[in-house]
Parts: sequence; C-alpha cells; structure tokens
Amino acid sequence: MMDGIATAARTGGVIAARPPQTHRERVGWAGFLLLLLALPQGCNDNLQDYVEALKLASLCGEITCNDNNPCTVDTCKDGSCSATPTTGACDDGNACTASSSCSDGACKGGQAVVCDDGNPCTTGSCNELSGCLHGPNTAPCDDADPCTEGGLCEAGACKGGNATSCDDGKPCTDDSCNSEVGCVHGFNALDCEDQDACTTKSACKSGNCTPSTLLDCDDGNPCTQDSCEAKTGCAHSDTTLGCDDGDPCTNADACAGGACHGKPFDAIKNNTCDDGNACTDDACGPAGCNNSANSAACDDASACTELDACKGGSCAAGKVKTCDDSNPCTNDTCLAASGCSATAKSGACDDGDACTTGESCAAGKCQPGNAKACDDTNPCTSDSCDKAKGCVFASVAGPCDDGNACSEAESCVSGSCKGGKAKACDDNEPCTNNSCKATTGCSFAANSLPCDDGDACTLNDACAGGACKPSGTSLGCNDGAICTTDTCDAKAGCKHTANTAACEDGNACTAGDACAAGACKSGGAKVCDDGNACTLDTCAAASGCVFSPVPIACEDGSPCTKQDACKDGACSAGSDVCSGSAAQLCKTPGPLPVGSFANNLAIDLCALKNTLAGTSKCTTAGALGHELRHLVKQQGKYVVTITPKVPFGAIKASVELGGTTCPVTTSVCAAGQAEVTLATSAIGQQLPIRIIVPQTLCGSGIKLEATIDVEVF
Repeated sequence: MMDGIATAARTGGVIAARPPQTHRERVGWAGFLLLLLALPQGCNDNLQDYVEALKLASLCGEITCNDNNPCTVDTCKDGSCSATPTTGACDDGNACTASSSCSDGACKGGQAVVCDDGNPCTTGSCNELSGCLHGPNTAPCDDADPCTEGGLCEAGACKGGNATSCDDGKPCTDDSCNSEVGCVHGFNALDCEDQDACTTKSACKSGNCTPSTLLDCDDGNPCTQDSCEAKTGCAHSDTTLGCDDGDPCTNADACAGGACHGKPFDAIKNNTCDDGNACTDDACGPAGCNNSANSAACDDASACTELDACKGGSCAAGKVKTCDDSNPCTNDTCLAASGCSATAKSGACDDGDACTTGESCAAGKCQPGNAKACDDTNPCTSDSCDKAKGCVFASVAGPCDDGNACSEAESCVSGSCKGGKAKACDDNEPCTNNSCKATTGCSFAANSLPCDDGDACTLNDACAGGACKPSGTSLGCNDGAICTTDTCDAKAGCKHTANTAACEDGNACTAGDACAAGACKSGGAKVCDDGNACTLDTCAAASGCVFSPVPIACEDGSPCTKQDACKDGACSAGSDVCSGSAAQLCKTPGPLPVGSFANNLAIDLCALKNTLAGTSKCTTAGALGHELRHLVKQQGKYVVTITPKVPFGAIKASVELGGTTCPVTTSVCAAGQAEVTLATSAIGQQLPIRIIVPQTLCGSGIKLEATIDVEVF
C-alpha cells in the first residue's frame, strides 16, 4: 500500500494502476487517515499530492461501469466510465433473427429465422417476441393418396379431394385406381376400332388395338393401281399400262382415264363396217370387213304383213297380219299402205273384261256392265278379279292360325294355312317345368330346384312358387369394425366403407369420439357435471365420471325449509319454515287415496307472498305468484284444482304444476285444473304447485278466496 502511494507521489499524483483493493474491500477516508499517520515524517511536503491520488483511486472503486450493452467492454479511469466496442455473438432481442453478432458497439441481427414446419397446410410467420407461428391454411395439397386429386388443407391437415381420373383414353385397357400404386391399366381382349380404314376387324391384344383382317381394295380394273390409305380407305389411281379391250378389231390397247382403249385396224375406214343392210351381219376381221347374210327380222314395207324375215341377204314377206283389234264392237280390215282399219258396230259384246257382266257396243266401244263379286272367304287367298280370267283367288303369304295351341308362326302355303314350328314354351325361368297341350297351349309348373336369384348377398337360394327365392341365409359381411359400414352389393358382394359414426376410444373421459378413415378417433374431454351441487365431479379414464358426495350447504328448492345441507350426495331439507295455510299443503301426511281429494286448502290468492314474480313460466308482467309444495308419496297422475269461492267474471288466474309450461289458464269464476303423471322415481320429492293471478285483480283490499285441492289417480 505504501509503495502504491509513493509511486503516485512520484508521478505527479496520478495513479496509473487500479486503486488498491483486495476482495472488494476498498480504502475509504478512514483508511486514508490511518495511512497519513503511518507516513514517515519526511513525506508531509507532498501531502496534497497524496490526497488527490487517493481521491481518484477511491472514485473508481465506488463506481460500477455497466452500460447494459453486451457489445462493449466497460472500464473506469480517473473516476469516469468508458465503453469499448467488442465483437462476438450476442442476442438482439428479436426472436425472428439468428446468429446475431456485435459490430461497432451494437448487436446486429443475423439471418432471418425460417419458420417452416414442413407442413404444407400451415403458413409460417414470425413474431419478434414469441418467434415462429404456424397457422392453418386452405391451400391446395397432396394427401399422398394417388387415387384422389385436388386436395385442400383443412384445420392444418390435408383432406382428399375428388377421385383421380384413371381414364387413359385407350379402349384396350380396363382402368382402375389402387391406393398404393395409383392408376392401373389392365389389358382386355375386347373388339376395337384401330382407326385404320384399311382393316375390317380389330381386337385388343397386349393393350393395343391389333387388326386381324385387311380390306380387299381390288376393283377388278386392270387400268387402275389399287392401294389403301389408313384415313380414307381404298384408292384407285389411273395407269397407262398395256391392256386388252376385248375388241378383235383394235390393237395397241392401252389404259387411259381408268379404261382400256384400242386403235382400229388399218383396213377399217371410218371405224365401221356397216353396209346399211339390215339383212347382213357386219363384222371386222384380220382381212377387213365381212358382211354375211342373216335371218334377222325385217320390214318388207307392207303394212299388212308381219313377222317379215331376212333371207339370202334380202327382206322376205312374212304372214298376213291379222287385223283384229280385239274389239267386238268394230269390223276389222287391212290396207297395204296404212295397215289395219276398224269401223264401229252395235249389239251385245264382250269388253274382254271378265270382271264385268251385261256389256253392249256403243260408238265402237264395248261399254262395261256390272262388276263381278269375287270372295272365297279363305284368309290364305287374296281375292281379286283379272280382266282376262275373271275371279282370281291367289295364294298369299302371311301369318294364320291352324287351331293348334302348341304351334306358332303358322303361315299360308298354296292357299292353305300350314302349321309352323312348335311353340317354344320357355319362360326363361329355371323355377318352372315347361310343357304344352294342343288345346290349352304352354304350361309352366313350379318346381323346387336349387337356383341363383342373382343377388350376391344371399346364400342357398331355392325355387318356390315358380320363382327363385332367397333361403333367408344372408352373406355375412360384418368385419367387426365399428368404424366401417358393412353393406352388401347385390352384384359385387360385401363392401366395408369407412364411416364417421360415433365410437368408443376406450377412454371413459372423452366424449364425441368419432370414426375417421376407418379408425376410432378421440373426441373432446367429457363434461362430468351431474348438475348436483352436493357432489364433486371428476373423471377416471377407466370408469368415466365420478360424482363424489361433499358435505356443503345447499338449497333444496323449497320455500318451506332453511339451512339445507348436502348429505350422501343429495340436498337434505333443513328446518321447517312453513306456517299458516302454506304449512297445510307442505305437510300433507301419507299417500293420498286414489280418486280422493286432499287438503281442501282455503287460501286468499291476493294475500300470497309474490315469490314467483318474473321466474315462473306462466308469470307475466303485473302478475302475483306463489309456490306451494306437496310431498309425493306414491306413483300416479296428480291433478291440482283451483276453485274460486266467488266468481270474478272473465279475469283469469292459472295453476302451474310440476314445472310444465302453463298447462292450464282458467277463469277464476270456474274450477281450473293442471295435471302431471309422476313415475316411481319421483316418490319422496316435493311436487311444486304454482299459483299465478293478475295483480290488477287484487286491489283496494279485495279478497280472492279459493280452494286448492290435490287428487291422485
């Protein structure tokens, strides 16, 4: 210590080192005086220097230099604090930055915190005080089920959207979806259309439409090139190839414009060998034209001959023409130049129409008579009249009836009805035996053979009454899982569909458990409240709600008792406070005999204390009400009757019984009743009887006396 002071004196009174202290014990002014006493006598000349040095040392010992900045180093010198910037990690107080560090004496925020919880159904954000927040969103998402698409986020989880369409547009695949692998396209062997106009029949093979028969595009024309286009089909393009036109009088035949054309022989002039004589046949050969005589029909220029024919290259006359115009009303002649001529005559005639009778000639014409009737009553003939033959009964084709009930499709043959094929007495019902009788027709007798009713949900079907009936044995589709709805499809059989039914998760302290994705999911916590003020309500996971009795004060709901207290989980009545007329009703002794009236309690309704104003279901503004109690001692129907002693016109009062909603509103000038049926569980309880009267009825000291009766049935 003395060395430090001496050093300070030698340096002009400034202490360059830390003020002398050990274990936070600083030298005060008292110590300073002791030091002065200990100084050697020769040192008093520098006393002022010693004093200044010790003052400075004492100030830095008393000062705490802390600017609460983690990015500075705080020091004291000559009684003054200084802060030197430092480096290193620090906390900038912002929960949304990371890796903060000191720079220039301040804590600078580092990189922004990435608030991503990896859940696409939450949106990350950051609060400078609390840090990352993850709120649910409604963004599109992928529920990892390849058989659904268009998933949407809901309550922080991805919910499946619409079913994925697995239609690959190929007719040769059967498309379905598997929840593990996604779309499945199985090959089929159906007939198909390969969209190739050059094939006539195609079938599916290994998932592709494969043609089996090619289209024949041969048009039989040697002057066309036959081909086939997949889109348009057969095509026939013209060629210029050599060909044969089938004409012996042409050569150098060649195709042109899709047809075969030849050039005429050199000996042929004007491309024809016609000599203008109808009695020669004109032909062309290697040597030129050949005109040979024929025997063809010809015309000898005489109008009175017919069937003229060529002979020796000339036309020879045939037989004489018969000039008969088949008209019985003309005289027929023939002129060589003009031919046949007919002049009119009169008399009976035949107009040549076998369908008329009584004809006669007039002006060269046979006038028809009456029409002939032609009807043979045969359904297998068509009745008509031929002008040449008369009545004609032509056989017709068509259905008819041969009188045999076991034949069908009878038809007319050669004018008669012929039996057709045997009637097919098949009702397509395996549960009938089919037969036929000629007189009655088909018969379908019921049998009892085994059968299949076409319903995959029934077993051991059998015929009964001519129809296939289920035996009553159903296909068992119960998979024992409460969270699947077990059904049976008549075609596909058992189906187990996940439902959202209520279920039990095994925890008696949860409520509203419900099925989801085929499993039972826990609901919310069960509310264990029995509404009883005399129990402590708790819950045990194994057994559920526990209602433990507690010994506390309570209210039994009776105006006739006070200081009620809980006992064994129920509110027990305290001391009796009933008096006057109310006491009579409160303390009705014993069970009431069935069919009898009890109490006959006379009471002034206007004198009742208004204890129900605004609380009773029947009470309205300006009404007086009072509640009386009747002890229930037996099961049955309770009827309460209020009977006024003196009628008061149309002014109304009412009785409310057992908490029901205004069962009776009665005029006080007549007896009114209210009734309620009580079960065994009500025995020992007090039945509330509430009487309500309009306040306006009770004015000017008036009395409204009435009798209250209780009857049990």
